[in-house]
Amino acid sequence: MWPHFRIQNDTDWFFRRLGKYPKLAHHPVCECFDDHLIRFGGRAFCLGCFCLASGIVATITALLALHLVSKIPEVLQTTWGAWTIGVLLYAPAMIQPFWQARLAKIIFRTALGVSIVSLWYGTIFTIPWDFPGLTLNLAFLLAFYWTFRLSLKFRERHTHNPLVDCERGCYPLCEGNRRHLERLLSDLRQRCGESDPEFVRFAEGFINGDESTVEVEHFILD
Repeated sequence: MWPHFRIQNDTDWFFRRLGKYPKLAHHPVCECFDDHLIRFGGRAFCLGCFCLASGIVATITALLALHLVSKIPEVLQTTWGAWTIGVLLYAPAMIQPFWQARLAKIIFRTALGVSIVSLWYGTIFTIPWDFPGLTLNLAFLLAFYWTFRLSLKFRERHTHNPLVDCERGCYPLCEGNRRHLERLLSDLRQRCGESDPEFVRFAEGFINGDESTVEVEHFILD
């Protein structure tokens, strides 16, 4: 048993980070989610969000370049043309939950980024800003919002969770998550290794499955 009250900040810091996804990863960084992640060096990023953002940035850049030389494609100069392209490029995103191949995900999510820009380009730049146009803009805004909400629910319902059939342990203490766990222990040692070595030993045993027991007392102050 620890002979003194646990420093709450250190305890919270450890357990909050134990199962917390790294910033911009949006998924566990264990091996089960390799098809959902893209890594640069030691940092992991959500593959879907990265490709979505890449599609958006690339399309905006291309449109700006084409606008500067007055060569916007004719199909994008009409509302229904821009919207049609947007809808066609959006459709593969509804297939993605059933087709989780990495290359397919890269293509479909990048296409979704292009779709979003195409839809908003057609709405902002091809519809007159008069009363009928504003009414159409409002209708588009509502349709876009509800399509976004329903698409998220559809994906949550039909996207397979790799943790369900993982055989390497229970996340976040699974073998596939060792890289994150070792980094967490290293950070903990630097944070309180000298001031609270007993808690560090507890954390090491907890993560490494040490069968030795540590008695933890939880005090609730009135």
